[in-house]
Amino acid sequence: MNSYLSLVKDVENVTFIENDDLKSRSTAHVGGTAILSAFPRNANSLCKLIEKLKKGNIKHCVIGNGSNVIFPDGIYDGVVIFTKKMKEVVFDGDFVTADCGVNLIYLSAICAQRGLSGLEFSCGIPASVGGAVYMNAGAHGGCISDVFENGKFYLPDGRIETLDNSEMTFSFRKSRAAAEKFIVLSATFKLKKDEISNINSRIERIKKVRAESQPIEFPSAGSVFLPSGDTPAWKLIDGAGLRGYSVGGAMVSDKHAGFIINTGGATASDYSTLTELIKEKVKNIYSVDLQTEIIFIK
Repeated sequence: MNSYLSLVKDVENVTFIENDDLKSRSTAHVGGTAILSAFPRNANSLCKLIEKLKKGNIKHCVIGNGSNVIFPDGIYDGVVIFTKKMKEVVFDGDFVTADCGVNLIYLSAICAQRGLSGLEFSCGIPASVGGAVYMNAGAHGGCISDVFENGKFYLPDGRIETLDNSEMTFSFRKSRAAAEKFIVLSATFKLKKDEISNINSRIERIKKVRAESQPIEFPSAGSVFLPSGDTPAWKLIDGAGLRGYSVGGAMVSDKHAGFIINTGGATASDYSTLTELIKEKVKNIYSVDLQTEIIFIK
């Protein structure tokens, strides 16, 4: 038993896996091995686990669906906490409250089945609710801040607070949670009634556009860069002649230059090197400093 597990094994309602393959837990299929991965089943267990790790001065990170991150190569010398077993969903009229680990695509689908509209934009976003709130995820003209009512958060000082939309300082792919390193425990969304057929029609249209415009046939971590002003990052990348450019197994998608896809065997180093090369080229040509949307776990 490794020392990390011996420290936290008594935390209830948590599944632990030693020497866990992170590649299989990333939508980009990139990463090495975590000395220990943890899967809490409720907010209380998640908070207790984090407190133990903080007291033991053990490096850790909290991950939802692994859709916006690149895990490091080699050994992650710490504990990776995955929230995907935290999956309670409660409906109350036009409101839905979901644990941080609930899959956003699943949530969008079950809301549609109940005739609740507002999350259609997220029908193709492979994120958890926690990650989506943290990054203010969005697509197809909609984003989390449009429907976010309030959420419960674990703060760095150990307090648990409920914050409403006005307290979250949402902006494009940003939130107070990300800026101040809050951990999302759950979120409540305010939706609206509509005919199920209307909702499903919008979902099918969005899925069709996504399939036609994004390289969903390849593993990826999603859109890599934030827009620069009014200009989408992919236009700058394309203009720099980098569409199809590759480093190792990582390649700028031919289909959408805003994505770096894993063509097979890509490493975190490949992703990092290609990301920095893109930044450098765009800076040299357009004098624009691209900012990454994806997170490289250290």
